[in-house]
Amino acid sequence: MLVRKGLAGYAVAVLLCVALAVPAVALPEQAKAAHKVLPQYFTGEVAWDHVYYLSEGIGPRVAGGSNEALAAAYVKKEFEALGLEVHIQPFSYVRQGVTGNSQNVVAVKPGRGPVTLIVGAHYDSVARGKGAGDNASGVGVMLEAASLLKDFPTYATIKFIAWGAEEVGLRGSRHYVEQMSEEEIASTVAYINMDMVGIGDYCYVYAGLEGETWVRDMALAIGTRQGLDIRTTPDTSWGGFTGDWSDHVAFRLAGIPVAYFEWWNWHLDPYDMWGIETEKFGDILHTDLDTIAMVKLEKLKITGKIVTPLIYELAKTPLANTKSQGVGKRTARYGSV
Repeated sequence: MLVRKGLAGYAVAVLLCVALAVPAVALPEQAKAAHKVLPQYFTGEVAWDHVYYLSEGIGPRVAGGSNEALAAAYVKKEFEALGLEVHIQPFSYVRQGVTGNSQNVVAVKPGRGPVTLIVGAHYDSVARGKGAGDNASGVGVMLEAASLLKDFPTYATIKFIAWGAEEVGLRGSRHYVEQMSEEEIASTVAYINMDMVGIGDYCYVYAGLEGETWVRDMALAIGTRQGLDIRTTPDTSWGGFTGDWSDHVAFRLAGIPVAYFEWWNWHLDPYDMWGIETEKFGDILHTDLDTIAMVKLEKLKITGKIVTPLIYELAKTPLANTKSQGVGKRTARYGSV
């Protein structure tokens, strides 16, 4: 995640204007029941193994560096082990007059329809700490979700994408969206972002600024029905939305609905523009504390128990127009938020 306070001026202005490969789990053949069954099978243990390897096995994964390339190769290998179609999308960027080179890892689960759902998490980190929470945690949850969903037939094609060079200006996700055609943008159902989902105090899901909120609301409903403590930003600060500091930004600017998951704490001071990651330790991201020792398996598990059925619900059948009653009915099946 980019440093929130580094985008303070922009954000305030906007507000004022508005592991390891594992065998696939045997799941019931009736895909229609998957939204009920999938949460039971997301243990967080597979995600934990991936977080451990990325943070402790590889270490800090600075954009454009050799460790970032090692991490990309690892994620590619793990997606390939699931039997998904995988390709590397290289890109270059200029930062402070220096050219950097990075890559996105794109894994594709084909669907039978003409629409796409994109799920993403960045795999690079800053130099301090080992990038366990920010953001090996998001990659780990994405990989475990992919392992559970890979054999389920879906209408939408699902693209699981590990973003490179997020920490130096959201470069990977920006490059990807810049390469999308108008037709590809129009046919993208939604984008689901996971950034820092293993350390903070509470589980949150947000919509992107000025964007549609129905994907966020579906996530809230899925978590609430399971009895999980899933929250969004309070009305006193961001009001259910979030700022432009992670890989959801390019998608929301393209008009694609987003749901952005993170663990954070807006409870201590809901009037604060930025919140805090943990009450006990303060902010962990971008510090020496960002190691596997701070990541909690239960937080990975809770995130996955919401994200995995959300992915499936968005992809399993054609969705009615997002502004119509069709999406509302599908959200309502989980009960009121």
